[in-house]
Amino acid sequence: MKAKKRVLVTGGAGFIGSHLVELLVETHSVVVLDDLSSGDSSNLSGVKCRLINGSILDKELLRDAVDSCDLVFHLAGMTSVAKANAHPSDCVNENLMGLISVLEASVRSGVSKIIFASSSAVYGSSEARAHSEVDRPLPESVYGMSKLAGENLLRSFQVAHGLLGTSLRLFNVYGPRQNPEGDYASVIPKFVKLAQNDQSLVIHGDGEQTRDFIHVADVAMAFHEAAKSENCPPVMNVGTGTGCSVLQLAREIVGVTGSSSQLVYHDPRKGDVRDSLADTTLLNRFGMNPQVELKKRLEEMCRGGDSPASSQS
Repeated sequence: MKAKKRVLVTGGAGFIGSHLVELLVETHSVVVLDDLSSGDSSNLSGVKCRLINGSILDKELLRDAVDSCDLVFHLAGMTSVAKANAHPSDCVNENLMGLISVLEASVRSGVSKIIFASSSAVYGSSEARAHSEVDRPLPESVYGMSKLAGENLLRSFQVAHGLLGTSLRLFNVYGPRQNPEGDYASVIPKFVKLAQNDQSLVIHGDGEQTRDFIHVADVAMAFHEAAKSENCPPVMNVGTGTGCSVLQLAREIVGVTGSSSQLVYHDPRKGDVRDSLADTTLLNRFGMNPQVELKKRLEEMCRGGDSPASSQS
């Protein structure tokens, strides 16, 4: 029997990372490096992988984790725009110095390719209806800046060391295991939990700002396919190409849950872009076509029956 290729997933115990690990273990030997600051080891319960509890900034631990790996999926780092704006130096340290550590370790270990979790936040606000990979990035937050700088680091290591890389610009990911708690919680799990408890849903601004919500299983598949492809582009959007306003989302969640929650309007949040929508032309060209089933997925989340393997591109 042919030995499975060994891969490293940084941040693999987190929301997106754990779904990716579940997908990868079917065909690969998987090592996860996660400091569990936002991830949780229970996300990998019953999954056959090696979990190393530690930081990507720990060079000795990272060296052990990446040893003999052929591929690296880099998802570790700060993921919140609001938190990054509140703690910019921490964001730069986690997202840039952490990435440099991963890249250096990958080169030393002979890794052939790295897939990097970038973000739609690199685009900032734009007059364009949908953001395309050829658009000029104009990030408006520390988080977006850190992700754009990360993409450029990836390119520089490819030129200098021959390390192949693809940056996936993720739009608004949602699904099982997403944390509904705290000041920096993502809007869908936060709204769902509030609605289930008949508490008010806070909308920042007028609620007409739009987002491209994509299910986590489709995102995991995009990572998997990008790693397999021999000619995947250096940068690729991962979204659905369909927008949904925050107000529309709130009303949908209230309806799905049968909640008596009221919608409350607060001031807009600094650093939030008005509209974020993916041009998915390139994604579709590589055979990935995420399905827009937002209402169905919300119903599954509210029933607690959403499965990480139930949405395939």
